[in-house]
Amino acid sequence: LNDRSHGLDLAEAKSNLKQIITKLKSTNAKIMLAGFFLSPIEDTSTWEAMYAELAEEMEVGLVADIFNGIIKHQDFTQEDGHPNWQGHVMIAVHLFNELAKYGHIQVEKLDEK
Repeated sequence: LNDRSHGLDLAEAKSNLKQIITKLKSTNAKIMLAGFFLSPIEDTSTWEAMYAELAEEMEVGLVADIFNGIIKHQDFTQEDGHPNWQGHVMIAVHLFNELAKYGHIQVEKLDEK
């Protein structure tokens, strides 16, 4: 988001992310690339495509939009457009599910203990 809002060139942003992912991979960290889009009217298609391409190229998980559309719903945002407490809960659940999908979180059934 900061790259986008500060007018950084898409190719430069991708290069920066690639360098970060490469360094993290050298530590054997589990990596998820996560994008987020604050404006429901902003055209984010080029950035979304870049995230998807980079995740595939670098073989890392992808959460295309951590906000998962909550920014469009006033019930989950504050007046300034940021998520409220309910929005943050929805973000946490969404990220948890995505991390579990990629095997970064092991989920055990409670009745098995």
